[in-house]
Amino acid sequence: MALVPRLAHKVVDQQQRILETPEAEDLKTFRSLAAWVLLGEPGAGKSTAFEQEAQATGGQWLRIAEFINANLDADRQGKTLFLDGLDEVQSSGGADSTIVKISEQLKLLGKPPFRIACRAADWYGSTDRDELKSVSPDSQLTVLLLEPLSEEDILTLLRENHGVENPQAFVEQAKKYSVADLINNPQTLDLLANAVKLGKQWPGSRDETYRLACEKLAAEANKRHCDNKRKRGQTQTLEQLLAEKRSTPRKNCKPALKRNLTRRSGSASSSGCWM
Repeated sequence: MALVPRLAHKVVDQQQRILETPEAEDLKTFRSLAAWVLLGEPGAGKSTAFEQEAQATGGQWLRIAEFINANLDADRQGKTLFLDGLDEVQSSGGADSTIVKISEQLKLLGKPPFRIACRAADWYGSTDRDELKSVSPDSQLTVLLLEPLSEEDILTLLRENHGVENPQAFVEQAKKYSVADLINNPQTLDLLANAVKLGKQWPGSRDETYRLACEKLAAEANKRHCDNKRKRGQTQTLEQLLAEKRSTPRKNCKPALKRNLTRRSGSASSSGCWM
């Protein structure tokens, strides 16, 4: 499976979408930082990026649900920890206690360098930031916002992972149906590429294309989120999801953090896992 380098912005104020850096930078440029949080939409590739970075730097990737409940392993000491899925634990309730548990574990490990991945809508901003800064090796915590795929990335993934002979034509079709905002997300890019491959043609309209995406997201392929939402009674009909997607204003800022899709899951794809 082909993978592409991922870019991110430093964020000063997530709510107001104020970016510290005008240009996005490759994630590898942040390797020297002691601690950072990576925010992004569902399917944006946070987990994939973490696994890549952990492998490239000799760090250790693990899910937060595992980390906060595990007995501390001596071989984790001194390694950069890539802690994935803060939102998966927070969505079950007790968000404050989750951050406290992470902090306690990091203290017991001697405050190693760490990275945390979280869906943008589930990051509590300054509340989470202040607690995590207290266990950062240098008392600093950088917040990063994962960039959507570039057109060059999209063409590469279509060609290498889906065998699309004319990826540029695929992109033009997405623009024709006004769904170009879906193909800059690895998960929904996979979804549409597979749907077109199976059906030998694009969905008949923009609404059908969005419906296809919403059905995939509403399926909650990420079982952790699905179970947690059932417990809390957080369910939505497909019609509600589609209506929210249509009504979401388009933003020129980077990127549009749409709560309607951010609250839904669906991380697995046939060509790889983009979370």
